[in-house]
Amino acid sequence: MSNILRKDIQPNLNTSNLKLSQFGPRKTTEAYEVRERIEYAVILSKIIKRRSKTSKKGFFWTFSAAGNGKGAVGVGIGRDEAPSEAIRKSFENARKNMELVWAAPPKHGVRAHHAIQNICKVAGIRDLGVRTYGSKHPMNVAYGFMEALRKQKTPEQMALDSGLKVIELNKAFYLEKSVCETLRNSRTVHAAMPRRDNGMANQIQQQTN
Repeated sequence: MSNILRKDIQPNLNTSNLKLSQFGPRKTTEAYEVRERIEYAVILSKIIKRRSKTSKKGFFWTFSAAGNGKGAVGVGIGRDEAPSEAIRKSFENARKNMELVWAAPPKHGVRAHHAIQNICKVAGIRDLGVRTYGSKHPMNVAYGFMEALRKQKTPEQMALDSGLKVIELNKAFYLEKSVCETLRNSRTVHAAMPRRDNGMANQIQQQTN
């Protein structure tokens, strides 16, 4: 034990209750060294002042988003008297609330509220379309968007609910170029296109086969 202790510790000191971490830096392992890169974006920041009996007390309020650029994203709030600490707390809370989401079809682009665009930027979502109803406040829009992402379904879950196969759902919702040309030439299939039901997928499959 003597080779671990520092020189400033007295010889007659009782070291039975001391931890080894107090005598030097902890040995790092691969689990501590390898950390995923996370991007952050500030959605909304403002100063809030509260009046007391003697004076006014103000603090900074920040609403931010965090994501790893691979489909995981979260939002969080930070409050502090210093603006840097408020931003840091909001980033930390956003990182703790990160959840996995899925992107839209390729070449669609992000067409949504600016708060949703910031969330998609840190999440790595490049294709998305959102129409916002009601309140346009960035905080309400961001929380509503996160709730919508939590409730979305995977293609496998949609296939189980509708009784179709995943490839049939891809043809029904994400039409390829050859299928689109078939729809233009066929009136019967084009008439069933807005319905997006089982009959549409069956008619598309018959035309492609």
